[in-house]
Amino acid sequence: MKDIDQELREMVSSPTEKRPVMFIAHVNQGEGCKYMISCGETLWKLKAIDWGGALKEVKARVIGEVDEDGDLEDGYYGESELEAIELFEIVNSQQMPLSKWYSEAQDIMDNKKIADKEWAEKMELKRLKGKYE
Repeated sequence: MKDIDQELREMVSSPTEKRPVMFIAHVNQGEGCKYMISCGETLWKLKAIDWGGALKEVKARVIGEVDEDGDLEDGYYGESELEAIELFEIVNSQQMPLSKWYSEAQDIMDNKKIADKEWAEKMELKRLKGKYE
């Protein structure tokens, strides 16, 4: 029976199957807002085994698909032609600790409410002291 360490070593060292890599394509349609892309820019999220696979996927999106009449549809050509696409391979990524950040923001707002309430109470105390002293 294999131990866990041995299984992990075999999984890491066995190059039998490549895992998909994440790519991002920055798509630029040029000046202003046109037909297919809001305000001329967008990002496409892609998964591929390598750069070649990513390039094939980008090309397929640019050209579009051939419909049953032999026409291209859903592509970026003619009036919706693209100006540039820059492809990035995502080497590292990290989830952002949003719940922690929102908790910190809530603490800031709670502290501000407390400070505002204390300030209002001090102003009221000052007003009352002036009135009754």
